Amino acid sequence: MRHVAMLIPTDSDSTPAIDEEKSQIEWDKLNTNYWFYGSGPVHSDISPNQIVVANHPDATNWDFFFTSNSWGIISEKLTEVVRPYCNGMFDFWPCTLNRVKYFIPRKIGEIDCLDKKLSQEVRYGENIGYSSFIFLEDKLPKSAMFTVPEEDQIFATADVARHILTEKLNGIEIYNAAGSQKTHENIDWDPSW
Repeated sequence: MRHVAMLIPTDSDSTPAIDEEKSQIEWDKLNTNYWFYGSGPVHSDISPNQIVVANHPDATNWDFFFTSNSWGIISEKLTEVVRPYCNGMFDFWPCTLNRVKYFIPRKIGEIDCLDKKLSQEVRYGENIGYSSFIFLEDKLPKSAMFTVPEEDQIFATADVARHILTEKLNGIEIYNAAGSQKTHENIDWDPSW
């Protein structure tokens, strides 16, 4: 079985957070519907100056931020690391975070490779989600950062996760996608994978 990582922005009390009220992002024009439908084309009248504000003195030392409207805000450094692995999966719309260049990932594709029989299903009323993710080997990309239709998670093949780890980035956590996100069992990522 090939190992797959989940990429998640760090979430703790000491994590710099996006001030969504002070930020000036035209989410409706970016078309970042990240759940099932992917991103549509960016509106032609969108401002080239999408502004993100984080009220923390070290915010620009962080590489990955959570936002409620998208796949997050990522640094230029993280973008450079993952861009070669995102062919057909994500594009990156420029923005500034506290006047430093950052990017908003926009989902433009997904891979239908989740093994729904072996993945741990979770029900939320009528909605179905997953707390652990097993992938169909024959559909899993060789080397990629990707999403699947069933979940709003960012996944990466082991080689991509290793590459991200070597860069010593701030604000990004890497978990074993096959571990239980519900009980936190077996979620630790082994860098040797």
